[in-house]
Amino acid sequence: MTNLHKRALVLSGGGSRGAYHVGVYKYLEEKGLTPDIVVGTSIGAVNGAMIVSGLGAADLEREWRALTADQIHRLRLNPLEYFEKPSLLDTGPWAETLERQISFHKVRTSPIAFRVTATDIKRGRVRVFRNEEITVRHLLASCSIPVVYPWTEIDGVIYWDGAVVANTPLRPAIDEGGGGDANAAWCCSRRPARGNSRPPARWATPPRTPLTSRCWPRSRPTRSRWRR
Repeated sequence: MTNLHKRALVLSGGGSRGAYHVGVYKYLEEKGLTPDIVVGTSIGAVNGAMIVSGLGAADLEREWRALTADQIHRLRLNPLEYFEKPSLLDTGPWAETLERQISFHKVRTSPIAFRVTATDIKRGRVRVFRNEEITVRHLLASCSIPVVYPWTEIDGVIYWDGAVVANTPLRPAIDEGGGGDANAAWCCSRRPARGNSRPPARWATPPRTPLTSRCWPRSRPTRSRWRR
């Protein structure tokens, strides 16, 4: 029987702004709100994988505070490498960091539905990867910022950052909700709320903290086929 009370957490791209996701997740954790579905693109895919692998908000915060640039990328000093895969930086260090941070076995076997998006360069459309197929290469594919980072090839297909097509991948969350059975979606945008930015009155806004991004649980569906 379909679960009519699914909750989806959608984590957008945004590079270092992904640190704001931690504050959002910390708030949800404090309120006892656990997502049934997690969808992420780019840095959102990385944070999503950490969550789905069983890491708590405190674990995520520790990893973010300890993270340094040399654990993510390094300059490509060999010009011949540029002709092979045109990019300014090499993400070899990041692959090692992600393997250390995340248990991909737990990601693939988690009861939480996890979806990672990347951009299929040839077709110019989003490709959605599911729990059971996700490896470190799928996260790198979702984070392959054009020109800055090299593209990632998986099974003969070349991928760029998922944010190239959809920086806030809502559609996979809708689809995973059984075509309309998710009754709440928390969307973490790449920009924190600031100034006089306010959500609609029908949305609930968690208190802002140094690590909190804009995240408003939906009180009603965005599409008619979503039911409360």
